[in-house]
Amino acid sequence: MKMRQVQGFTLIEVMVAIVVFALGFTAILTMTTGSVGSNATARAISGSAEKAAEHIELLTVLPYEDALLQDDPTATGANLGLGTIRNPLPSVAAVTAGAFDMPNPAARPADYTLVTSPAGVCTITDAVGAPIAGPCTPDANYTIYWNVAENTPIPRTKTIMVIVTSTGRGPQKTVVLQHIIPERT
Repeated sequence: MKMRQVQGFTLIEVMVAIVVFALGFTAILTMTTGSVGSNATARAISGSAEKAAEHIELLTVLPYEDALLQDDPTATGANLGLGTIRNPLPSVAAVTAGAFDMPNPAARPADYTLVTSPAGVCTITDAVGAPIAGPCTPDANYTIYWNVAENTPIPRTKTIMVIVTSTGRGPQKTVVLQHIIPERT
C-alpha cells in the first residue's frame, strides 16, 4: 500500500509560527507605547516653547519703562537681575531646581508670574503676589514666569528671561528663553 503525500503544516511548524508572530506583535506594541509617550513629551516641550516665544514677543513690544519690564518690583528695590545666569543657558534641571534666577520661594520669587485659574481667569502678579495689569491670555495648560535684568549684559539694555512650565495633562516640561532688548528713545 502506498502512502499518499499529505500537504500542510505540522503542529511544530504552526507553534513556531505563532511564537514568532507573538514576539513580533509584542515588539510592535512596545514601540507604539513608547512613541505615544515620546509624542506627549514633544507636545509639552513644543507647546511650552511656543508660549515662551509668544510671551517674549508680547513683552518686547511694550515700552522700555513699562511696569512689566522692571527688574525686581518688590519693596526692597534691589536690582538682583539675572546675576547667576551664564551663557549658555543652564540645564532645565538646574532651572527647575531653582539654582538660577527663576521662581524659588525659598530663595527668590520670579519678578512676574502669569497664571490661569481653573475657571479661566488670567492674572499677572509681581514678586510679592500683587496683581498687575498687563497682556494676559488665559491658558490653563501653562504657567509663565519672567524675570528682567536691567543693564545686562551691557548698559542700556534689559535681558528678559521667560520660563514656561506646562501644567496640563501629560508630562510637566519647562522651557527657558532669553531675549535682550535695547533702550528705546
